[in-house]
Amino acid sequence: MNWVGILYINMNCFYLNGRLIALSPKQFHNHCCFYNIPRWIMVFIPQGNPDVSWLKNNNEVIQYQQWKPYVYVHVNKSRYAVSVVVGLITIALVWSVIVANITLAIPNEPRVPSYHTLRAFVQRFCETSSCINELGIYPNVVLIRHNKTNVPSGCQKIQKGVVKCYLDSSFMGH
Repeated sequence: MNWVGILYINMNCFYLNGRLIALSPKQFHNHCCFYNIPRWIMVFIPQGNPDVSWLKNNNEVIQYQQWKPYVYVHVNKSRYAVSVVVGLITIALVWSVIVANITLAIPNEPRVPSYHTLRAFVQRFCETSSCINELGIYPNVVLIRHNKTNVPSGCQKIQKGVVKCYLDSSFMGH
């Protein structure tokens, strides 16, 4: 059984899904008794306004009336207002999600650690003597070439004598 169908009525000719099935309302009713007709029916009617209230017994009927040649409009005009409002709300929600994602994706400014934060980090890293040969500073990572024998805690060894240390927000004073 089909659950949706398109019914076109023109001069007592009934076309269901593009096939001629009846030549009068009585024949159409007989056809409906012997065959399962769709639960949802979209009815397209030309300029003459035939009554299709008999079709609404067990079916959901969406009725369109011919306005101009090849142009059909919904009979219940309030549906247009509902459709437009729902469409505008949907568009507004989609655009708000898009704009929120764009503003979240673009950082406002890079957070480079301050001089005092780096000085405290270096003092804690080397403990008593100077041990850093080279220092690369990035917003949340510090690359260090050092001459210590062990890898300090909180740092990741990249190669011999080179470590990558993450500056977490608690260390940076935030």
